[in-house]
Amino acid sequence: MIRVFLFLLLSLFPLFAFGGERVVSLSPALSEVIHYLGRDAELVGVTVFCDEDFCRGKERVGGIVNPSIEKVVSLRPTLVVCTTMTPERLCESFKRLGIKTERFRLVSLNDLYGVMETLARELSATPKVSLFKRELEEELEGLKPCLKGKRLFIALSVKPLYCAGRSSYLGRLLEKAGAQVFPDGSFQAVSREFLLSLRPSLIISFGGCSAFKGFECVDVSPFKSDLLHPSPRLLKGLRELRGVLCSR
Repeated sequence: MIRVFLFLLLSLFPLFAFGGERVVSLSPALSEVIHYLGRDAELVGVTVFCDEDFCRGKERVGGIVNPSIEKVVSLRPTLVVCTTMTPERLCESFKRLGIKTERFRLVSLNDLYGVMETLARELSATPKVSLFKRELEEELEGLKPCLKGKRLFIALSVKPLYCAGRSSYLGRLLEKAGAQVFPDGSFQAVSREFLLSLRPSLIISFGGCSAFKGFECVDVSPFKSDLLHPSPRLLKGLRELRGVLCSR
């Protein structure tokens, strides 16, 4: 019955009757890329996790992993964008209904650059990868006096102790800013004993510093979303991080 309802809905509201693109984004990070590209007006639906100012007034379609198919279709999108965090079967359901759907891997900086290029093409927007890279370099340069030579541990959560390692996008960024990020690898859970063995000279904690007594620790929980989204929002997060680190 649901499939019949959706088919009828699409038939009653043909996509070609609405000029321009109508985009539903199932990822806050992808929404932020679209915003950076200057295509907010074409963004008609976002998830409940889209918390930036530009998301105000946009229709909410549910979560990242459990969006409402009926709600998405009711917005008559010409394009649905999602990441690998959204189950593939859901993305395929939109394709079966004749809606163009792009599903992106968005984990590394190179993934982000590729997403920005693809969405600029899809939305006929001015490519901004080069601009973003320049802005990123400027922010990292500003962090160097505060991070250079630091043995850095990035604690994303305390219980369990979960971290962003050297090969994560956060690790790679902060190494460009002069830090030595430990451990190797990407995102992983580690033990307290392992943390002690790393002998970090600085911990950046996304969950407060009370669990890291005896270490130099910086609490980034007030602006953690600005650093956790692999999107142009990172520029804001790095700026805030510099403000905290360099004022110590």
